[in-house]
Amino acid sequence: MIRRGWLLLSIVLCMAAGCPGSGQESGPDASLSSPTAPCVVTDTACLDELPHPGSPCEGNLDCVFTEASGDAWQYACRGGIWQITDRICDDDMCPRTPPLVQYCRDEFTGTIENGSIAIGPLTGEGGFERFEDQDFIDITYGSQGSPMLGFRVQLTGAENVECARISINATIPGDSPADAIQRVQMHCGLSLGVYLVLPWSIECEERVFPLQLHVDVAGVGVTTLNLQFMGGGACFG
Repeated sequence: MIRRGWLLLSIVLCMAAGCPGSGQESGPDASLSSPTAPCVVTDTACLDELPHPGSPCEGNLDCVFTEASGDAWQYACRGGIWQITDRICDDDMCPRTPPLVQYCRDEFTGTIENGSIAIGPLTGEGGFERFEDQDFIDITYGSQGSPMLGFRVQLTGAENVECARISINATIPGDSPADAIQRVQMHCGLSLGVYLVLPWSIECEERVFPLQLHVDVAGVGVTTLNLQFMGGGACFG
């Protein structure tokens, strides 16, 4: 019997990128992008392939992508980005999950003089909007209740960098840090969604948390921001 597996946008990242806190890069079997990535194009209709979650779209679109095996993905354009909303498959495990970060293989190893970076939310009016100190960053929760940060990275003066090695460290007072190293495909200086699983029990604490987010793009620049997020909203017991 066909089984429908509900997939939130924040499906467990460690299946695709290594578990949080390990500081390890994703393996060679991660989702690899093409050597030459075009600038991001905003989709306005359903596609003949599964889009990368977090890539831009326009309109209220509900789509289905069917693989050669007969398994299918349901995906939708919501809030200006593609989201995977469901999986339809014949087995009980539905083991494959769409990549939540667009990985690449050949990372940039040079140095950009006077390069800089900024981070911003997944969506923004009129394009990329950079975070400033004390801004709020959204938290999403995976199907197993794990909280996750989602953001984009913008490079200035380094628009020709196609594959960036990005180190991420997130901390809140009194708890262990969350960190990861990811190789991320860039599109004319801008990434698609970059996600980080957080090892913190915040799903039942409905209060504002201070967050320090440190992002280092090798050979380009470093930024550290003091942000905030709202806990709670995913307490089921």
